[in-house]
Amino acid sequence: MGEIHESQNVLTAADGLNSESRTRAIDATIDRFQSEYDEVIHEDAGEKREVQAGDSEIATTFKSMIRRYAEGSLNDTTLREEQTRFMQAYRETHDDDSFGKGLVTTDNMMEIARSVMGAVEHGESMDNVIANMQVITGEARGGVRTEAHHNKIDSAIDKLSSTKVGSLVGPEIVISAVTIAAMAAKWGSHSVVGAVLKTIAPGAGAGIWAGLRENKRVKDERAQHSREVAMGKEFSTDSKRRTEMEATRYESRSAVDLTDFVRSAGDIETLEAGGNDALQTALDSLAQVQSRIDLSNKRNIDLISYTDAAAIGDERMVLDLARAEVRVALEGRLTTDVRTELGLDADVSVADIILQQS
Repeated sequence: MGEIHESQNVLTAADGLNSESRTRAIDATIDRFQSEYDEVIHEDAGEKREVQAGDSEIATTFKSMIRRYAEGSLNDTTLREEQTRFMQAYRETHDDDSFGKGLVTTDNMMEIARSVMGAVEHGESMDNVIANMQVITGEARGGVRTEAHHNKIDSAIDKLSSTKVGSLVGPEIVISAVTIAAMAAKWGSHSVVGAVLKTIAPGAGAGIWAGLRENKRVKDERAQHSREVAMGKEFSTDSKRRTEMEATRYESRSAVDLTDFVRSAGDIETLEAGGNDALQTALDSLAQVQSRIDLSNKRNIDLISYTDAAAIGDERMVLDLARAEVRVALEGRLTTDVRTELGLDADVSVADIILQQS
């Protein structure tokens, strides 16, 4: 964690990623947020994007910094220092809506400032360049989606095990505390708590405690396995444990395959020649991919996999752009008459139709 904070790069923690791969992932995130398409922002996963008004505090401050850099009063170091100070001060007096609450901050401020300086040096008007600049802020969620699904007992076990008290007392006391906490949180009944106390026989706590800890360990292992598979890792078929976990993993499809699937169904020539059947097929393909994305984002599971950890940002963005391009192609073709023939709602957007069918 310290290494992540020091480098301001969350991908530092990913095994096997070199500097070039991390830069590639950061660039993909910035490219997504600069895109005009809604598909590239996964709100159900906690992402958000905001185009700052030209006269907002954030926009005017950032533009002022870039102007001063282009004029020579700021250099690479002082620009980054001023930006960091402003963002820290802004967060202290505002909520997380603009900059988000992520672990790290990624931006292309330095690249933009250098580009503005170059444009001015080649005769462009500083005022025109700055006036046409757009400031976009938000919060992105990188990486794959799977997380271990812990219940209240799992969380209580984790918390108690990490405390000094949990490490000193016997398993009977700990298991009582865990069970009482979970039951009280669920029902809030003193009589239920009393009943729970009576059900734990002396000497039985150690076995129950071991069983609950094993259950939590299995959940964590399965979640880790799912994450690794989604990041393109492969494992030997001789591993019995991996084979068992693979049998319980949600079926996933690669982002590359899904991109080809969507583009094939939404190919312009196919749509032109295939009539209403082709339009419905394209809608179905978008709805299928939308379902995978929605379930992955909302349930913290991975129904989409990627070539490797470094490719996640690129492959996710390419898939999102392919979805957006096919949706746009359908918007001009799903006329009122066509919608009537296909039994589609004539009063909603194509994006809403896709959501309805997903």
